[in-house]
Amino acid sequence: MPSSSSIPEPSASRREEKKALTKRNLIDAAVDLFINDGPEAATVHAITKQAGVSPRTFHNYFERRDDVFAYYLHDVFENFAQHLHDIAADHPTGRTADILRDTMWIYCYPPQSPEGEILDPTVPDIRKFKPLLIMLEHPQKNSSGESLEVDLPSLTEPGTTAICEIDPALTPFDAFLLLDVSFSIALRAMEAAVDDRLSAGSTPRELYDRAFDMLASVDRG
Repeated sequence: MPSSSSIPEPSASRREEKKALTKRNLIDAAVDLFINDGPEAATVHAITKQAGVSPRTFHNYFERRDDVFAYYLHDVFENFAQHLHDIAADHPTGRTADILRDTMWIYCYPPQSPEGEILDPTVPDIRKFKPLLIMLEHPQKNSSGESLEVDLPSLTEPGTTAICEIDPALTPFDAFLLLDVSFSIALRAMEAAVDDRLSAGSTPRELYDRAFDMLASVDRG
C-alpha cells in the first residue's frame, strides 16, 4: 500500500475548479429554492442540503444568505454589460433603445440549436433574476430571521456603467432607470406571450417590440 507521502496532492487548478463548482452549486441551489419555493424556503440550511455540503462550507464562500443572491445578480449584470458592448460595437442603428432591445432579447429567448439546446449556457434566465431583483428592491423579514438586504446601485453597476459608456449623454441615474425598466418590460412581454388575453394573436417578438417602443424616447441619435 503506498504511503500517504506518495499520494499526489491535487493540483492548484483542480482545487480551484472544485471550489468554483461548489460555489456554483450553492448559487444554483439558492436561486432554485427561491424561485420554486419562495424566499423563506431559501435558508442556509436548505441551500446547503440541496447543494450537498455543510453549513460550514457555505460560510467559507458567503457570509450571509443574501450574499449568494447578490453574487448571482452581480454576475448577471457583468454578463449583461459584455453582451451590451458586443451588440453596440456593430449595431446598425446605434440607438440606445435599439441596442437595449436587442440585448434584452437574448435574455428572454436565448439562441438555440436546431435540437433546442441553448447555444450559450452562460446567459442568465430573466425569469429567475428579475424576481430576485424585485425581492431585493423590497427588503422583508422572513421566518428564518434573515433580512433581504443588498446595495442595488453597486449590484447593478456593471450594467449601468455599460449603458453610460454606449450613451455618454445619460447619467448613472438615467442608466439605472433604463436598466430596471428594460428588464421589467421584457419580462412582461414574455408573460403576455403565453396569455391569450394579452397576446391577442401577436407573436412573442411582436409583443416584445411593442413593449420596447416605449423606450423610443431615450433615443438621442
